[in-house]
Amino acid sequence: MVRAWQPEIVGFSVKTATEEESRRLGREIRQVLPSCRLIMGGVGSPIFLDSTEDLYPFHGVFAGEGEKAFPPLCDDLARGQVPTGCPSFYTEPTPIRQQVFARIPAEWLDRLPHPDFTGFPEGIEEALRTRYPLVTSRGCVYRCAYCSVPHLSGGRLRKRSVFQLLAELEERRAAGLQSFIIIDDLFNLDMARTKAFCKALIAKGWNLSWSCPNGLRADRIDDEMATLMRRSGCTQVSIGVESGDPEVFARIGKGETLADVERGIRCCQRAGIEVTGFFMLGLPGDSPQAQDASVAFARRLGIKFVLSLFVPYPATPLWDWAQTHARFLAPLRGSLHFARFGDANFQSAIETPDFPAELRRETFFRVNVLMRNFGMLFPRRATLLRKGLLTIKALLRYDPPGLLELPWHIFQVLRERFRQLAQGSNRGKGPRP
Repeated sequence: MVRAWQPEIVGFSVKTATEEESRRLGREIRQVLPSCRLIMGGVGSPIFLDSTEDLYPFHGVFAGEGEKAFPPLCDDLARGQVPTGCPSFYTEPTPIRQQVFARIPAEWLDRLPHPDFTGFPEGIEEALRTRYPLVTSRGCVYRCAYCSVPHLSGGRLRKRSVFQLLAELEERRAAGLQSFIIIDDLFNLDMARTKAFCKALIAKGWNLSWSCPNGLRADRIDDEMATLMRRSGCTQVSIGVESGDPEVFARIGKGETLADVERGIRCCQRAGIEVTGFFMLGLPGDSPQAQDASVAFARRLGIKFVLSLFVPYPATPLWDWAQTHARFLAPLRGSLHFARFGDANFQSAIETPDFPAELRRETFFRVNVLMRNFGMLFPRRATLLRKGLLTIKALLRYDPPGLLELPWHIFQVLRERFRQLAQGSNRGKGPRP
């Protein structure tokens, strides 16, 4: 495509999990089209700009939200001019604390055009019908010690109106919209707005299903909200628990208590909404025993359990903590939160004297066995036979009574696999989204 199109500029929207692949593609494009300018943007792009190596193969980095500032920047680059009027564009490595992030003013959000997916590859349309990404707000007012969102997106919530959200969904309904996901960092901070959105969906009678996989704030959920969410089509939400151990939880500055988290989860469950809990391994004070407390918390509440590896990010309080109390094991650019144990790059980003890397690996493996997250234990391309053997070995080591559940688990995996195959055959010959 690059050879055929001969673009002057190629932009990469980068997250930490996609940065390595973006750099690989960037190097290939520079070989194919040396005159092309490569620009890195996206939420993860500016985080690790401390050395010259952090920039290559890109010619520059755009920090922040691009709707207003990026188009004129492209005009300057296309004319061969050196951009001077964009303080969020960097051609030299600049530490994140010194960067200026472009942000759309709150009053502008409703004026932005709706996303245009014209020209995307064949097959994406199916994903837009069944998992359309809706952004209703930007920014976060909280100061969780591990999170860089307030620094990147701003420390105040900027909201779109319910009217505009419905207009965007109605536009997508014309293209066959069936369900959508809300991917905000703080969708339910304004409880009155969240309830108004749900009431408007109910009044429309569109019968769309939706979910909040990126997470809700647990202490901003009450029974009325949960009931309205379910009536309007919400089937699933995620909640950032982080740790079920009270001492670990108290260290991360979430501004809520474990009791608040449990209350919010119970509200959703009473309304009939499925809840997934996000947990981390490796926070300050974490240990195998603290992870056992997280397992007990998830089991007691009956929620799905997702365990990620803690990665300290610059411009966060836990970055400063890690500089003093932890040893970094690998470049953070290659560190993944949602890594699988079987992945070649599976490695904790840090270790501490009381929780060394090997014990973190062992604990990650054991906890996922206990929570029956067997998929997190294999390489992605492992055969079904190898997956089965690894599952049996894992249960024998950490939870022998769980072997009695294995036939049921195999049945569930096969059923899900057949369901995916059936969906794939219904999509036609285009690539899967």
